[in-house]
Amino acid sequence: MAIREKKPLDTKPQSFAASSPLNASSANAVTSFNRSSSTQPDLVVQSQSAPTSAKAGSRIRLTGYVKNQGSSTATSSYLKYYLSTDTSLSSNDTYLGQDYVRRLRSGRSSYESHYARLSSNLQSGNYYLLWKADATGRVAEGNESNNVGYRSINITGNSGTSTPDLVVQSQSAPTSAQAGSRIRLSGYVKNQGSATATSSYLKYYLSTDTSLSSSDTYLGQDYVRRLRSGRSSYESHYARLSSSLQSGNYYLLWQADSTGRVAEGNESNNVGYRSINITDAPKPDLVVQSQSAPTSAQAGSTIRLTGYVKNQGSATATSSYLKYYLSTDTSLSSNDTYLGQDYVRRLSSGRSSYESHYAKLSSTLRSGNYYLLWQADSTGRVTEGNESNNVGYRSINITGAPQPDLIIQNQSAASSVTAGSTLNITYSLKNQGNANASGNYTKFYLSTDATYSSNDIELGSDDISSLSAGSTLNRSKSLSISSSITAGNYYLLWRADANSNVSESNENNNVVSKYITVNSAQPDLIIQNQSAASSVTAGSTLNITYSLKNQGNANASANYTKFYLSTDATYSSNDIELGDDYISSISTGSTLNRSKSLSISSSITAGNYYLIWRADANGSVSESNESNNVAYRTITITSPTITDPTVSYGTTSGNQGIDALLPSYVPYWNTSNNGGVITYSFLSNSAASSYYGSQQVSEVSNAVKINVRNIFNSLTSFLDVSFVEVADTASSYGVLRYMYSSGPSYAYAYYPSSSALGGDIHLNEDYESDSYNAFSGDPGKHGYMTLIHETFHALGLKHPGNYNGSGTGSGPFLPGGEDNTTNTVMTYNFAGNSAVTAMPYDIRALQYLYGAKNHNDSTTTYAFSSVYGYSVGGDFFGSNSSARKQTLWDSNGIDTLDFSNLAINTSYRFDINQGGMITTQSAYNGTSYTARGEGGTYTTSTYGTAIAYNTVIENLLASKASDYIIANDAANTFSGYTLGTHTGSDIYESTSSSDVLNLSSYSLSDIAANISGSNVTFSLGSGSYGSIQVKDYYGAKGSMKFLIGGNYYTYSSSGNWQLTSAPATIATSNHNTSNTTQGLTATNLGNTNSSHQDTLIAARCECAVCSAVPKGLNLLGNTSLAEVIGV
Repeated sequence: MAIREKKPLDTKPQSFAASSPLNASSANAVTSFNRSSSTQPDLVVQSQSAPTSAKAGSRIRLTGYVKNQGSSTATSSYLKYYLSTDTSLSSNDTYLGQDYVRRLRSGRSSYESHYARLSSNLQSGNYYLLWKADATGRVAEGNESNNVGYRSINITGNSGTSTPDLVVQSQSAPTSAQAGSRIRLSGYVKNQGSATATSSYLKYYLSTDTSLSSSDTYLGQDYVRRLRSGRSSYESHYARLSSSLQSGNYYLLWQADSTGRVAEGNESNNVGYRSINITDAPKPDLVVQSQSAPTSAQAGSTIRLTGYVKNQGSATATSSYLKYYLSTDTSLSSNDTYLGQDYVRRLSSGRSSYESHYAKLSSTLRSGNYYLLWQADSTGRVTEGNESNNVGYRSINITGAPQPDLIIQNQSAASSVTAGSTLNITYSLKNQGNANASGNYTKFYLSTDATYSSNDIELGSDDISSLSAGSTLNRSKSLSISSSITAGNYYLLWRADANSNVSESNENNNVVSKYITVNSAQPDLIIQNQSAASSVTAGSTLNITYSLKNQGNANASANYTKFYLSTDATYSSNDIELGDDYISSISTGSTLNRSKSLSISSSITAGNYYLIWRADANGSVSESNESNNVAYRTITITSPTITDPTVSYGTTSGNQGIDALLPSYVPYWNTSNNGGVITYSFLSNSAASSYYGSQQVSEVSNAVKINVRNIFNSLTSFLDVSFVEVADTASSYGVLRYMYSSGPSYAYAYYPSSSALGGDIHLNEDYESDSYNAFSGDPGKHGYMTLIHETFHALGLKHPGNYNGSGTGSGPFLPGGEDNTTNTVMTYNFAGNSAVTAMPYDIRALQYLYGAKNHNDSTTTYAFSSVYGYSVGGDFFGSNSSARKQTLWDSNGIDTLDFSNLAINTSYRFDINQGGMITTQSAYNGTSYTARGEGGTYTTSTYGTAIAYNTVIENLLASKASDYIIANDAANTFSGYTLGTHTGSDIYESTSSSDVLNLSSYSLSDIAANISGSNVTFSLGSGSYGSIQVKDYYGAKGSMKFLIGGNYYTYSSSGNWQLTSAPATIATSNHNTSNTTQGLTATNLGNTNSSHQDTLIAARCECAVCSAVPKGLNLLGNTSLAEVIGV
């Protein structure tokens, strides 16, 4: 009878327990195995036979057939037998043995027979004998759950049957002994059981208590013969106690059947004991007595030290050594000076040895009071009763020997020097000591402080042949200052006797310093003779000229001059870059005369500016003066004549993700006849009284204006239209018009309409005092996101759910699980942190209306410093400190996401698919919300960077933390793994045969693989540098390739590396020709929805507080990655 295991043993890597937590990829792996089961073997047990009852300790025979009921041949395998308390095989069952089963063709059987010995310790009761086919999992079967068969058996236990029982009786030993002595232990081993005991061993131990444990000291053993019931055996043993035992009370233990050879009725009564008191063994004790030496001496002289080494202990001391030291105190330490040693002969108890030694004192000793130390048994050869009394001492006063003392005087040098030139210095070297100084060197250094250290820069040396006591030498030297020395302030050091050739009475007065400035040999680029017209029209070309001069003292390498429009005469990162001019090089003292034509964007607001020329704008050249690169002229930008776009009505796309954001009549601003321009303005206070609406309106603050301009800067990176700010008067204003208003409870905007109100955005000024909901708030606050939201209404987007202010909305709607700020800023489901850009669904819908902008369409690297902050070139998008949601749009090219600089104290999730999210593993689906208008509860990500639709990412550089990476359908290259650097425990999902994992710094021997089903885990450097798991590696998409040591490999399901060719490159283009990327506004369709009549509709919105939901927005609910449209 075949049964299903409840706890599988010896399962193959391809098998999954029913309760295993499988994700989508592993579930697919299981399905793929099941699809091939019709062509696999299937081993089962049949006709199994065994006794229905048996006695504990008896031998039984088990037989049965192993049949292959599958459709292909099974390789050889093993049949294992177990004893169990139920019919399911588990790790608690008792193994009884195994049989080898030959290779079986489909439909064939093999008869097997096995004899097994039941344990004599079994309790009486009902059991089950189990047969398990393919017990080691060698055969890949179509059904892995039918390998076990069973038969019941009743077992009679040994309870009440005859068993031996060994105990120790009449044990005898001394009640006291000395450590190191020999004692005799004796006693009887008696079999008080009812059956004969086989031969055994009696062991003896010394213990601190009456219980035998692994910490007790083994003393020996006796062999005990076979004993019939009731018989005894007398045993006797001599044991030597350790001489290192401490005095105290102990116990001698006797342990019968110490090796467990006898199966006894009672296994807990084998130990007997007797107490014993142990006293210390006699030990020697060496001390120094009657030590003698001079009470004074001169440094460099020889002195005699004498004294007795006495053994005042109670045992003989082996030979030892007496050592002599010079110390500054009476305690011996590693800082004391060794003077010599004497060999001391073997000393019996109470005997002494006279020792004498001549020692030469160092000539460099300073005058002062010292101590001579005598140390008995200085090498520790003698084990003594007292190890702390070996040192004796005598005081001695030492007079220092005559010594020289070199000092620097009258040092002089220039206060500044240029790197690459020569510095002339002078100084005096004086010997103020009382002895002549031999040959030595004075050395010279540049230092960051007035103290010499090994880090200082050596400039040269001066050889001094000798200098007599009291003499002075006047010296001069020319020093070469390397051109590689960094300009700055230093200390010039003079250091007498720099190689320490002379033993001086004072070694701490050799260094003097002088403060000095090093000026580097550097170029210095400046702008001269700059010229340009005093005014230019936005949308036209501006011709400029200028001169670039290198007034420095070194040649300048390649660099760029850049040109900007600024609101002041100082360059800042907020200035508008107009173009650049490449300079290949410019030699020292030279001037280049240059000219350039600059395009003035039609989106630039008319007004007065500063035209800025900025030399070496990328900072490529290290200059002696970095603050004189900018020159300027004032310039006026005049507005071009702009024709307002018309209002058109399109048709829906058929894509629910787009159509849920569009009103059913699809209104939009048609710019096909005005060059793709949508104007905007801020209602002026002078025009407020002439406003055509019924609301009381006023001009918004400068902070709100700055936020709106930043939002339009972001929109121009992904929409193929220009947003141009125009002046606002009573009769002339932008297509989109921003104002404070009495109308909204929080904010609303009008969809595109030919009415004057169409495109107007009304904001409730009362919320400006609310730091979270204020429209002037920083990116990341709800008010900033609301400005984006209202702007998108004015461009033609609606709410994606059944809500509009406090009312209901118009369909179609997004599913509740997609209706969140991870996907769109148009939602009312504010879960997680606020968005600071359009999110993926917004970008896709707006591009359907207005077309996609080419942006970063060449090879681009996005260097992330947080999951919501990254750099492209020198520009930074997002934040490293303020959590937020944002989207990354990239229109084309080969693109790389570089996560190598992310913090290593967290784990990350990188989904590089369109609509995916770059976030942390804890933030992924880390926020729950109840969907407005629907009521369902869902989760979405808390923060991160999303990937826009129609953005394709090719390459990824992993972080050094643990990453969960989801590949896309491009030919991905994954890198970031360097031998010697720990890179966390990474997991890859959805990879294919066109992908490459770059492990080029590793060799095959550095990588260990473990296959589990269709998943493979690779340990890097035996796990020292992390691991990489590839999910569904053997799935339908094919196996990702590994670049290892210059070759490409795959890892076979049989566990071997296989050389393979480099993957074919998949041509990647983010563009397509649908209206989604060209946009309705590019088609010049006019009113394509001819059934619609022009309607003025306002989309009403709530603040985060008033809507009674958390103040925040959400990240992608079911994906994870994106490019920020820069704020």
